Amino acid sequence: MAMDKRRVVMTGAGAVTPVGNTAEEFWASLLAGRSGIGPITRFDASQMPTRIAGEIKGFDPLKYIDKKDDRKFDRFLKYAVACAVMAVEDAGLKTDRVDATRFGVLVGSGIGGIETLLCDRRRHENHPAWRRRRDDRRRGGGHHHPPDHRGLLPDESHVHAQR
Repeated sequence: MAMDKRRVVMTGAGAVTPVGNTAEEFWASLLAGRSGIGPITRFDASQMPTRIAGEIKGFDPLKYIDKKDDRKFDRFLKYAVACAVMAVEDAGLKTDRVDATRFGVLVGSGIGGIETLLCDRRRHENHPAWRRRRDDRRRGGGHHHPPDHRGLLPDESHVHAQR
């Protein structure tokens, strides 16, 4: 199998993290040794064994997406789109002058879409088909396979970065 020896160049970066909502803020926080870990504020964690986390603070998705997408997108997808837009801006790319077949976005996500997954589960828990599957699982059969939203990341990030 022949290897393709073309080089890839990273021309821009974006970041939405617990220690900064831009690549510059993130890097400055790392150099200063700041921690983004603190008490969980997004939900009641009082009954959880762990009550601290690295939460994103002060992020405004409307800087990067419109209100319709803000209502539709899971939080992780908003972060990914924002990072893609920041990376394109950081690179100074004029997306209308770039060959779309030679332009890409690299995204990493551990699970992605957990808010959507939990919302879907709550909405469907009392549906008769869901109850049957839940009862089947209790008897050792049936399985719940959550949707994998990570596949949306490159597509949505790339589309929004080109706007």
